[in-house]
Amino acid sequence: MALLVELQKLGIHYTGTVRPNRILGINLQNEAEIKKKGRGTKDQSIENTKIVAVRWYDTRAVNVLSTFSGTDPRNPVSRFEKSKSMYVPVQRPAGIKLYNENMGGVDLHDCCVAENSYRIKSKRWYMHIFWQTIRMMLVNAWLSYRVTGLLGYSKLVTMNQRKFQARLAPVKGNGGGHLQSAVKKTL
Repeated sequence: MALLVELQKLGIHYTGTVRPNRILGINLQNEAEIKKKGRGTKDQSIENTKIVAVRWYDTRAVNVLSTFSGTDPRNPVSRFEKSKSMYVPVQRPAGIKLYNENMGGVDLHDCCVAENSYRIKSKRWYMHIFWQTIRMMLVNAWLSYRVTGLLGYSKLVTMNQRKFQARLAPVKGNGGGHLQSAVKKTL
């Protein structure tokens, strides 16, 4: 919660899931009560720091903290009901919708880092952290390049991640030539 307050002070909005044991000071119905009321039930609590806590029951209780969105407006989604053997409409809070629409960024980033990583052999543990940071920086630069190209700001044909990294290799300076030739061999 303290992190959300600090992000809010900086003007950065947050919406994300949270485990029930992390929101102990917030007054929400417990999971057993909300489960009895059935699918689509929601409970909301707004703290004095303008942080909204939402608990929504779908197939199980989902807890979301947000500095941006609450429960309204609610929108209908269809969910399969086993007992009726059919899809039924369920009202989903706006905070849950916002979270579902934007949750894939971290997964995409992790996938891109793992997909184009180089094996580094070192007994020094801090070198692994250093190279992981470099990989993350390269992925962030490529994702920014790809978004900019797709939005029409650039007339260039969008390169794949490996070619993009190869184009950045000579930027390192005189020592970058061997890295560029090693990357070209893998293309």
